[in-house]
Amino acid sequence: MMAKEEVESLDETEFFRNFPGETQNSSRVPEYLDTALGQYFNVVKNCHKHDTTCNSIKYKSLHNAPLTNDLNDYNFYTAGGQIIYMGEFRRSRLPDQYNKDAQLAGCPAIIGVINIDVNGEKGPNKYGRDYFSYRLCVNGKLLAEGSKELAMTAGDNYTGYWWKTSYSCSGNNKGIGHGCAGRVMENGWKMDY
Repeated sequence: MMAKEEVESLDETEFFRNFPGETQNSSRVPEYLDTALGQYFNVVKNCHKHDTTCNSIKYKSLHNAPLTNDLNDYNFYTAGGQIIYMGEFRRSRLPDQYNKDAQLAGCPAIIGVINIDVNGEKGPNKYGRDYFSYRLCVNGKLLAEGSKELAMTAGDNYTGYWWKTSYSCSGNNKGIGHGCAGRVMENGWKMDY
């Protein structure tokens, strides 16, 4: 999108300039996304917020506890079989909570949250196994939840957000698996948990 429009940040693209509001609060967002996403993805089905008839998947934690999932978020199914959930997407940068570590991580500001079920409705439908979370930076970079890079944007010496220093993707039963995308990527694409 950025390359096509020759801009340096997502909030300069036509897509974000015309974005009708935050995904969590605007009733106009679904209709906009239904049309706009077709330019960038091969979408086979769109599911609007609160439409439990469209997507009835019940996600579980890494340790099989039922989760309140992201069915309240706008999501769409791709021709490749993935489901992409768009949470907290907005047309402008999140309020400035970032620091010099965020600049070092290569993410000056976050513009959205994306969750991906890599194999769609097929099981196991678990955080950390086939369902992973990411943050979208305004410069187009995608940071995995649980990654050291994303933890750097929080400026907390990584303790609360990095999988190595939190329960976000631990082998014990305290972690729900939310930060496993970072762990998988940082461990050479291995699920060693």
